[in-house]
This record gives sequence, C-alpha cells and structure tokens, in this order.
Amino acid sequence: MLRWLSHVMFLVAWILVAVMGALMWGPHLTRYKTDIIIGQSMEPTIPLYSVIVVEPVDPGDLRRGDVITYEQPDVPGRKVTHRVVGVERSESGSPVFRTKGDNNDARDPYETTYEDTGYRVKTHVPHVGWLMIKAQTRWARVLLVVIPVLLLLTQFLRWVWRDEREDDEDERMTELDEDDPRFQFDDAARWGSVA
Repeated sequence: MLRWLSHVMFLVAWILVAVMGALMWGPHLTRYKTDIIIGQSMEPTIPLYSVIVVEPVDPGDLRRGDVITYEQPDVPGRKVTHRVVGVERSESGSPVFRTKGDNNDARDPYETTYEDTGYRVKTHVPHVGWLMIKAQTRWARVLLVVIPVLLLLTQFLRWVWRDEREDDEDERMTELDEDDPRFQFDDAARWGSVA
C-alpha cells in the first residue's frame, strides 16, 4: 500500500508541475501571453482567479463584443480585462474603445487606446489562477520544486538499487548452480553416452 501511495504522490506531483509550467510558460513560447483575473467584474463569463490567454492583435481588428486586456489609463501598471461595448475613432484615426465588465452595472469611466498592439482574450482556464498566485510564495516553491525533485531522486535511487539487487540474485543463482550436487554430472552423462 505504501509503495502504491508513493507512486501516486510521485505522479500527482509531476502532473501538477507540468500543468503549472504549461499554464505559466507554455503560451509564452508562442505569441500568446497569460494573466490571472483577480477581480469579479467579468463573472460569470470569466470567473475570479481564472487564467486568461491573450493574443496580440492589431487594434483595428478589435470589435464590439471582444474581451480585451489593457492598462487602466488612470492607474498606470494596473491591468484590466473587460468587454468592448463601443468603438470610436480618434482625430488621428486610431480606434478608441469603451469597455465594461460583464458583472458591472455601468461602463468604465474612461476610454482605452493601444499604441501599437491590442490584446484580445482568446480563452481562459477557470479557477486555477489562485494556485499560480500561491505558487509564488516560498513554501509553495518548496512544494512544487524541491519535493518533486526529491521524489524523482528517490525513484531513481530505487531503480538503481533494484538493479543491483537483481544482479546480486543472478550471481547467487549462478554460484548455486555450479556448487549444487544435483547439477554435477560426469562427462558421460554430460555428453549423453550410451553404454
């Protein structure tokens, strides 16, 4: 039972690491980016702590109804993910977006523009963002990195020791075969001579 439990823990640990890695770094190997929703303004469409995958697009390709991620104009550095409810044109001809959270009663009190690249939400994975946030703490890193590495090392050592034990058993069986009187034959018996 203990052996079975250790195999299950080993498998779960590596699946968890693989999923976290895929969500955190997988999209970045392509042109997509990820972010975590930490508000409820897009519920129920995008629940709290969902991981969103956004694609870079030309701002001119964004339409009413698209969900976009942008930096809030009046709070630099704060990212917002809301739905486009209106598209207008500035004097220079670039698009200006009016946005609103699906869960909000009123639209946002500001207009949004992009300098070069817009970011449209392509898909989302519900509720796993809290795990990614917790994974940034020191204890979580220990759980998600150190423990799986220790499990892998333990499994590797078990394989090595098991191979050595099997070699020892093979040597003992060979010695037993050579010394066992039941397997001692005279030359006549060995060559099958008939009298």
